[in-house]
Amino acid sequence: MPLVQMEPDQTADFGNRHQGIMEEVSLPGSYMSFSLDRAEDEDTQANDSDEEMFSIAPEADSSRLGAPAANKSLDTLQQTMDTSIKDYESSDDEGQTRGTRTLDLLDQIHNMYRLLDLISDQGTGGAVDKVIIAQDSISKFANRIHTGAYISMTKVNFHALDKYRIRPQGVYGSISAIADFLLELRHTLLIQPRDENSGVSRPTLRPGLYIVDATSVEPDLFYVIFWPEDDTWVDGVVSATSRNRVTFMRYLTKLCDQLVCLISDEHSKNLEWKEDAAIALPEDDEKMESQDLYDRLFSFSVRQTNDQEETVTAREGFTLKHNSIKGYDRPPRKYPEDFPLDALQPRVLVGDVNQAIMCAEYVPEELEKSKVTWSHKRNIMEDKLSETNTPVIRLHINIDNESLIHLLELGIGRRCGTIEEEWKDKKRIDEQFREADKRQQIKSETAKIDRTIATLAKGLPFWLVRKTIEHYEAISEEVLVAAVLGGQDATINADDVSKGIQDVENFLSRHERLRSRIMTPFRQDISKLDENYHARLNYLKRQFVQVYRSVETNPTITSGQIQSLVDIIDWHPREFHQEFRKRNPEGNHSWTGSLGSFADAVKRMTGYSSSSSRPVTDLEVVDDVTFVRQIATISAAMPEYADAAKAINTEVIEALKRKSQRIYAQTLATFRSQMQQNMESFVTRMFNERRAVEVEESWDMLRRGIGAALSASPPASKTCLLIKSVTRESQSSWGMKKTDMFCLKGVRTQPNNSGLHYAIHRLEVKADDIQKVTTDPSYVCQPFLQSQATTKFTVPLPTSLRFIRLIGKDHCLALVEDVDCLKVFFDMVDTIGVSIDQDRHKKRFPFEKIGRKHHFAVDESKRLFALVATHSDSINVHIYIYEQESKTFNARGAAINITKWYPRGLPSFNSIVFVPGTEELALIDQYGLCRLFYLTTETFRPSTLQLDSPPLSIAPTPDGACMLVLEGDTPRGLCLRAFHWASFGTTKGIQVEFPEDVDSDMPLSVTSIGHHSSQHVILLQPWESTCSSLMLRITRMSTEFEFAAHNPSVDEKDKWKSINNTLLDCHSEVWTRFPILPSIVREATINARPQPRSIKFVSSEPSHLFETYFSTMVAEFEHKTRKPTRRILRQTLISAEASWNPHISTAMISSFEAGDWLVGLFCLIPIHIAITRANRFVPLKDGVISSAYDQSLLGVSVSEIAESISFGWYESIFNSYLASKPVKVVTSMGEQSVGKSYALNHFMDTSFAGSAMRCTEGVWLSVTPTRDTLFVAMDFEVPGQAKLQQFQRAPDALLVLLNTAISNFVLFRNNFALSRDIADLFTSFQSCTTILDPTSNPNLFQSQLIIVVKDVISSDAKEIKNEFTQKFARIVQQERGQNFITKLHRGQLDIVPWPVIESSQFYALFDILRGRLNQRPITHKHAIMFVDVLKTLMAKLKANDWGALDQNLALQRAEYLSSMLVAALAFGTCDPNTKEPLKNCDTDESLDEGQTENVFYVSSAVDPETEELLIPEFCLHELRVTWEKRWSRFDMDDKIFLQEYNAYLQGLADQRISYVRQWLTQNTLRFGEKAEITAVMRRFDGLAKETKAAVVLCGISCANCGLLCLEQKYHTGRHDCKTTHRCHRICAFANQHDSDSPIPSCDMPAGHEGRHV
Repeated sequence: MPLVQMEPDQTADFGNRHQGIMEEVSLPGSYMSFSLDRAEDEDTQANDSDEEMFSIAPEADSSRLGAPAANKSLDTLQQTMDTSIKDYESSDDEGQTRGTRTLDLLDQIHNMYRLLDLISDQGTGGAVDKVIIAQDSISKFANRIHTGAYISMTKVNFHALDKYRIRPQGVYGSISAIADFLLELRHTLLIQPRDENSGVSRPTLRPGLYIVDATSVEPDLFYVIFWPEDDTWVDGVVSATSRNRVTFMRYLTKLCDQLVCLISDEHSKNLEWKEDAAIALPEDDEKMESQDLYDRLFSFSVRQTNDQEETVTAREGFTLKHNSIKGYDRPPRKYPEDFPLDALQPRVLVGDVNQAIMCAEYVPEELEKSKVTWSHKRNIMEDKLSETNTPVIRLHINIDNESLIHLLELGIGRRCGTIEEEWKDKKRIDEQFREADKRQQIKSETAKIDRTIATLAKGLPFWLVRKTIEHYEAISEEVLVAAVLGGQDATINADDVSKGIQDVENFLSRHERLRSRIMTPFRQDISKLDENYHARLNYLKRQFVQVYRSVETNPTITSGQIQSLVDIIDWHPREFHQEFRKRNPEGNHSWTGSLGSFADAVKRMTGYSSSSSRPVTDLEVVDDVTFVRQIATISAAMPEYADAAKAINTEVIEALKRKSQRIYAQTLATFRSQMQQNMESFVTRMFNERRAVEVEESWDMLRRGIGAALSASPPASKTCLLIKSVTRESQSSWGMKKTDMFCLKGVRTQPNNSGLHYAIHRLEVKADDIQKVTTDPSYVCQPFLQSQATTKFTVPLPTSLRFIRLIGKDHCLALVEDVDCLKVFFDMVDTIGVSIDQDRHKKRFPFEKIGRKHHFAVDESKRLFALVATHSDSINVHIYIYEQESKTFNARGAAINITKWYPRGLPSFNSIVFVPGTEELALIDQYGLCRLFYLTTETFRPSTLQLDSPPLSIAPTPDGACMLVLEGDTPRGLCLRAFHWASFGTTKGIQVEFPEDVDSDMPLSVTSIGHHSSQHVILLQPWESTCSSLMLRITRMSTEFEFAAHNPSVDEKDKWKSINNTLLDCHSEVWTRFPILPSIVREATINARPQPRSIKFVSSEPSHLFETYFSTMVAEFEHKTRKPTRRILRQTLISAEASWNPHISTAMISSFEAGDWLVGLFCLIPIHIAITRANRFVPLKDGVISSAYDQSLLGVSVSEIAESISFGWYESIFNSYLASKPVKVVTSMGEQSVGKSYALNHFMDTSFAGSAMRCTEGVWLSVTPTRDTLFVAMDFEVPGQAKLQQFQRAPDALLVLLNTAISNFVLFRNNFALSRDIADLFTSFQSCTTILDPTSNPNLFQSQLIIVVKDVISSDAKEIKNEFTQKFARIVQQERGQNFITKLHRGQLDIVPWPVIESSQFYALFDILRGRLNQRPITHKHAIMFVDVLKTLMAKLKANDWGALDQNLALQRAEYLSSMLVAALAFGTCDPNTKEPLKNCDTDESLDEGQTENVFYVSSAVDPETEELLIPEFCLHELRVTWEKRWSRFDMDDKIFLQEYNAYLQGLADQRISYVRQWLTQNTLRFGEKAEITAVMRRFDGLAKETKAAVVLCGISCANCGLLCLEQKYHTGRHDCKTTHRCHRICAFANQHDSDSPIPSCDMPAGHEGRHV
């Protein structure tokens, strides 16, 4: 294998300079080993960022990535790696060099994630490869892009991912070239040849699709890498590998528009070029077509072989290595001394056609811990937590409060005495003391407020005067102070003034918001001193303006005339107007003139131009501050106005005096209210913190109390349950507590019985191997071992496992020896472990009846089991017959006593075996004598066989030809001999070559692998972790027939001249198998920025050859397949380079939103959603077949089943990302191998794999998103023609029912021959109409049936149409209105005789179908509704509920809404923790309008923070403080205040109720007036009334004053107005107070009657 391109000296320097940690790993898909080098040089690490990969030595770094050089030896590096290999293998599994060491190399590569994984799964025809989504790795990738975007497989926030862009570039090619590419990206992979330890003791990189974060190279750039299997690029490779190659290349080309193919030098040399075919001539087309025809001709012959002798030869078979195969060379800890060590060695389990390896592990007697996750209903959980079932319970130290509440609900308190009552009492007492302390604190803080207010009351008048003077500069501060304090002659202390002002300023400096709150209305108040139009100040202002304007507009007026007019300014308005006319007969008599002229005159007088002024046209809008300033300017310039200005200033002072007193009272009230509010907030916060502390203390007390009570009594059992958490999974919607679901997680400690723990790992054979060995008996299958055990079980001491054998394809028979009996277990391999662990035996043989000496044998062909029991005086043969389908095990007659056949004494048997296919039993005694006992006649055959020595082991061959005997006491050691049954007793047997290093204690295991003619002896070498085989070729004296290929048209050796052309031809394979221009094309979002498709080849070959080869390949493809391409393939940009630098500009890379791109990935992979098994419909969860999940659905309701069904990676697409898009469903139905998947792929751009990749029959689902519609494709597998008569009772009828019910477009595809029996088939379909009545489900059965008859030539189309017409007419006449076309398909049916493949018409018809589909009405308006209907319908089929679907949907919706209703009303959300808004369940759209964060009291609502029920007083308090007008309480009548307060609170409640009502209406509208919906609405109405009642204020007089109580209407305790209970008004007797001090506040209780005193 090639190595990464480095010179030896560079590599040595690389290791020395950086002292890297070399870890060799292997890649099972590539069958190569790699070393990861992680440099630890400090300087290098200092320069690395989080986005960089592994460090690389400068010598190893190159500027360009070229094709890797082949066959370069690195001796120094090899030595280093060999050392690291030994260190790795000798290291303990727990000791890791870098984190946790796993066998997955991906865990050690930074910034590389697996998208698609390749696994093996069991299919109907053998093991098949299956492509799955690598959920764990994709979650890491998605969360790296946006933290928290990928919560689980079913919860992916694609919208969050859409905020980021991704530019994917595909990379595929030779493994060594990809390794060089990763090296260039700072992923150091050093390739080494793969050895037998690869995948066993060293990490591996599995084949699949990977994505590498290259954003450090260029923004948004990611490389999508196809990591291939070892022989992926070898031409003519086995079909499984070839199919995997095509599948992964399909996914790669769908995910990336731009590809790079990296071809190593070795592969480049093996490319065959077709330069001469660049330009195709007509004769070339004829030759090409002729060659195509010959390629389709395959010749076979049946040969007769006459074998004249009996022979058995052996040759080397398969070899596999697995870390599960390991032996014991010394006893494990506490292993019993009297137990043989052989009991722990792995052993081979075989059947005639099935194999497995069983590993054993000794489990000593000790306490073992196991994690438990119980999810049960309330009554079951209570029973499991009872003292009977769980005698000892302990609580985890960090158990949360919610878990404690749930434990109390589940009755754990009954085991703890009075702890629960004491806890409740503590909470109640704490609450009482807290409320008392809170009232005392409020009282204390109120006293502080009173003292502060008293201090502020002294300085506030001076502060107000100071602020007023800042606006009225013409007014003297001393004069204004004197006026405010009561008179001009008052004595004012300057120190008092300064101190008072400073006190107020200090206070406001600590409350800046309060300052702005005061100053804004203050400026407005002093700007308009008197609102009364007839007030003296206002008419003096008007008269002053009139006089001044008259003077200014009369240029001839004299000084005396001016004085005379000014003198009358302070006259009464009536007298003023009369006198003004007399003294100014020629002037302007109007007194309502414009103040603009007055302002202009002032500005002219002061030197300002009037042109720059803004005229004021109305006297009313001029503020007093401006007016006073202007008259001061006028009086200074014109002394005649001095007296008038003085008079006006006097009125201004009086107005300011009145205004100041009013502002003083308001400001003081504002101070008090603000301080009161701050105090309330402070006290509330302080006591909330105290409450949190006390609540946590009470929880701690409860936690300690329960823990102490549970630990007080001595444990009555060693079994202990440590509870970590208990959560409520779902709550009953109708108050039926017994239906609540709880989930308990913890650790269960229990003593285990000492014994042997067995794990069975099945050997699987790939379908390709089965196919090859069927036609070529000499072919050696290469089975593989499942990593995960198929089943596990424990046989406790002193019992032991006496016998175990595989039966048929998937069953197992085991015998366990107990103290007094033998127990027979017969079940499927998957569940045999459960049967043994739970002691579900089929038969029980007491030793008192059968003795203690037994031998066993099984014949699968006759389904017989023999037990030979040897007593002290008799020998009995017990024969049983088993049935695999019913899993029964019954005796076939009475026991046969064969004692009479041993007159010389009873022998001791060595072993017994059946002669396969007969009823003869071979018995071998201790002397090696073998006799055949015929069960039918109960006699021995005359012939006997005397072996040279008692055999070590004996086994018949599955084909029934001979018996293999392993002998140990021979000169050559172990000897294997074969004895043909046909010549039994007449020969000495045939010696078969047998390896010498086989453990003689291992039983002989003979089985057929892949085919009954391929027989192997399976051998184990536990010390080498190896399983190998000898392949047997057995001949006998009989005529045999062989079916073999004969005279192939093309010699296979000549056909595959090239070796690695698939690196180029893989594109043609993808085009052939998958659509190029499907009728329905997946569309990215409008924000996608696609670029032209391109492929860049990086190879040492000349660049022009690639473009020529590709164009030739396109021409050949178009000629052969006749697929329409519209020249898309020819538009692909082809380029080739000898080297490639991934760091260069990648501007031509398509760009997508990350979420949309991941959705495209998910939609490529179909998911398995249902199967039918044992006459039952079995829905699957997340595409996984699980017996445990299937059992969990037994006995539950339709709603619970529907809720549990999950469609894996499609969940978030349906329920969130594309939830609002309409859905059209296209289903394909038909038996396997009629081209359903191929047709569906070309119609809807899906990637169904076809029957070759299918693991089981059932239903598969895929999605094709477009801009307007979501197209859902569902592929159904229905019975073949042989089952038509039984179809009515077959479980697959349920699949047909599901198909027709959910679909919009049913494509029934069948063979032409099948159409001849179409009447029988659709007669069975007719029976489906009686299962689920379409008339009761009007929203279902809306599909159009399209019957596609495949491969019909044009001349037969009319015949097909006539034949179907006659048969369907007969069905309609017989069934009338009950015919299936009318009931299941609304009378719509199309018949399409489909042309043969590779004709242009074959693909053109898909567009016709698209037109028919577009004409179909949309029955699933939203994707989320479609999923709801599909899950409910599947649940009905599972539960055999044949009622109306709408009834189930309505019930399911009602239960959901009812469970969310309390939280919706209380918090305005379905989840108070996440505060997610209420949503329309049919579109996933949020209801944002009307959403508030207010919390309303609802009796059963729980506070998410404290996890306790809401407290109505707290809820009402939080709502009350949101009303801004609450501070105006003392400015209005208290009854009006309470009325407005109630109106405000009721408005909040009405808003919430309206919001929830809208939510309910949107989610119930489509169900009409169903009883369940009506019940939900009735419950809502009741809760709405409760919500509104909780915000009604009391309104009764306060217990401490005359104000009204603001508690809840029906509260308990004293009435409280929520104030200081003191009146805040100014004393009404102002003239009785000292003139030198402010008027004090009223000293009466708040709300008192009478005047304020």
